[in-house]
Amino acid sequence: MRRQITKAAVSTACAVAMLAGAALPAYAATGRFVYRLQAGRPNLLVNPQSLRCIGLSAFGQTVLLVSNGTDEVANMYVNRNCTGAPIPVAPGERRDFDEPISAVMFVPR
Repeated sequence: MRRQITKAAVSTACAVAMLAGAALPAYAATGRFVYRLQAGRPNLLVNPQSLRCIGLSAFGQTVLLVSNGTDEVANMYVNRNCTGAPIPVAPGERRDFDEPISAVMFVPR
């Protein structure tokens, strides 16, 4: 009897977890986001996930230029954990930076 209760509990927990996962859709910006680091090589994000902090800097380099070809606002951050005041880059906008940019978060309009 105890085994049947455990199996039923596990089955119920799995069903609840699947429903909860289905209820939380993953959103993504549509398009291409190009950024250039200090080393000068362009980097590309294609259809990046929305509302997720994405670190852009590598080996102490920071972002100098971005081109937002997505359909969402790209909020740029000095901090890698997307804290502090965002610097918005609108869809279709290109922007050069003097301050050290380290991360981006795409926000639906």
